[in-house]
Amino acid sequence: MKSFEWLLIESECDIDNDQLFSIAKEVFLKDTKLNNLIKIDHRKDFVAIIAAFRLARTSQARKGEHFISDKHELAFYITNHEAHHFDEALGITRKHYVDKVLAKEWRDKLAAKFHPDRDNESNFKENEEVTEIINRIYKRMVGKA
Repeated sequence: MKSFEWLLIESECDIDNDQLFSIAKEVFLKDTKLNNLIKIDHRKDFVAIIAAFRLARTSQARKGEHFISDKHELAFYITNHEAHHFDEALGITRKHYVDKVLAKEWRDKLAAKFHPDRDNESNFKENEEVTEIINRIYKRMVGKA
């Protein structure tokens, strides 16, 4: 499990065997530096801790405390977008999955911010990666993924 990948755990089913539970706990404790502060014995408790941590992290990030700029925050949410995580932070609603015009407007708005040819300030490779992910999210919204 990669660093901070435990943020994707939403239920006990996501850590259904002892080995995965153990690895996820280890990575969580390392990432959060809570090794000697808390003890996690049960999957149910671990899932609750992750949910609380995710909520606290999201609200702190929204206050702009962890990102250099709004664009960097947006890039983080885009590059870490998986299985509808961060939809709210990216401005994606259920309507985007139903209305192709709305989905296209969302894609065009974000793609303009990160298009490699339009942004001379940022790293070309990073913009290229973010633009590819925006297009992947869009394709999923319109059912072409």
